[in-house]
Amino acid sequence: MKNDGAYSLESRWRIAADRAAVWAAVSDAAAWSAWWPALLQARELEAGDADGRGAYWRFTWRSRLLYRLRFGVKITRLDHLERMEGRIDGDLNGFGAWTFSEAGGVCTVLHSWQVQLNKGWMRALDPLARPVFEWNHHAVMRQGERGLSDYVRRAG
Repeated sequence: MKNDGAYSLESRWRIAADRAAVWAAVSDAAAWSAWWPALLQARELEAGDADGRGAYWRFTWRSRLLYRLRFGVKITRLDHLERMEGRIDGDLNGFGAWTFSEAGGVCTVLHSWQVQLNKGWMRALDPLARPVFEWNHHAVMRQGERGLSDYVRRAG
């Protein structure tokens, strides 16, 4: 199989809170640093409409391996309490989506990425480092799940 720097990554978070509380926290990217330790900076560059569609955010993340990723997300779809989608550009290019559901007092958040590495050193190392890059992604996502869970519990 050709290793071309393309990744299809999925994380499923289960948060003991109602969907509205989880949606409120996730849809407020300006506040992510309050609960997601890997986020170094979130800056809104374009506001989008009243609901946030069309907003463009620039993020800087610190990985578990101490390298940084910088990328933008342009919100392309926003279905209140159900789904957010965005186009990604920068060190990663592609598409990301958050899908929300709730059952029995637990909100499940499915986070899906279809991205291509755009950072030269990462693309060069990808054939050997792919398992490490995937581990790193999942470790950062687990931090986010724990942080979000604590955040909504404190807010509730």
